[in-house]
Amino acid sequence: MGFLLYNTPMTPRQQENIDNIIENFDFDKVHRVMVFMDWKWAFSVVVRVPSIDELKDEARRLLGNLVENNNRFTECGGLRAEKYKKDDYFRLSFCIDSWEEYTEPSDEAEKRAQRKLQNELKKHRVTSCFDRLEV
Repeated sequence: MGFLLYNTPMTPRQQENIDNIIENFDFDKVHRVMVFMDWKWAFSVVVRVPSIDELKDEARRLLGNLVENNNRFTECGGLRAEKYKKDDYFRLSFCIDSWEEYTEPSDEAEKRAQRKLQNELKKHRVTSCFDRLEV
């Protein structure tokens, strides 16, 4: 099974929006949380808390991947980048906890709705930082 490669070019507006996110997102707060929690990333053979510049670099990479690979979201190391239906609307967040729940549909209407949701999710590719992890 092969992978689809999009390599979609970034528009000036998308680049400007990503630059604004990098400029305004509170990476210092994220860094303080990561230090407090001793939240480490793997850098080749070194495991340590990333610097603020490394957080910014990873955020920029994740946001760029949304455009380049035509994804709706991607996440790595607590950072989550999202692109909404309008291709120039982005969001960057840092998550320390989340919860999801799934219940098997009980009737035909629920089953149809669940299949529709699953088909929609299949349309949106997701990338992971683990595809570039160096050991």
